[in-house]
Amino acid sequence: MTVTSRFDLSDDSATAMHPHLLSSEIAASPHPRVLVVDDDPLFRTLLVGMLKQTYAVTTATDGKDGYYKALENPPEIAIVDVQMPVWDGLRLLKSLREHPSLSKTGVVMLTSDASRETVLAAIKAGADDYIIKTSLSRHELTQKLAVILQRRTPLPAAQTGGATESRYAAAIVDDSTEKRMQEMMDAWE
Repeated sequence: MTVTSRFDLSDDSATAMHPHLLSSEIAASPHPRVLVVDDDPLFRTLLVGMLKQTYAVTTATDGKDGYYKALENPPEIAIVDVQMPVWDGLRLLKSLREHPSLSKTGVVMLTSDASRETVLAAIKAGADDYIIKTSLSRHELTQKLAVILQRRTPLPAAQTGGATESRYAAAIVDDSTEKRMQEMMDAWE
């Protein structure tokens, strides 16, 4: 039986302070599932603290670990650090986008590198959004996650004429990668 911790801090004393959830409990949670993938235990703890009241949070210490945890319990959103050992964030993002059951996962990339090249690489690889670690705020994070979740929420049948199309799918059709890149870069400058 696999046990997934809400607080994977790689520190026995820290994890002992918090309840552990079984994988089935995470999957059955009424809260949206968020996977936090970051090799920095302090940053993982910070993100879990910001999200634990609203989301069912699972953590991973690198991209490969994150990929396998996503396969086990597909998240609605993954928050992924760009620079990590084993698999970096861009490799994880590419793997999520290529897997049929994970391709629609919302992905927010975290980066300490605020260079234009890093941000563009994340967006071109299919990231829904990005956050510069040094300017992270709870307000910015929760707003970005809410927008991504809204894109994924199905429209009521009355608004779609009975179609089962999701807002997320509609956003992909209406919003090209080029337009999204330009909007994000404009906001960044």
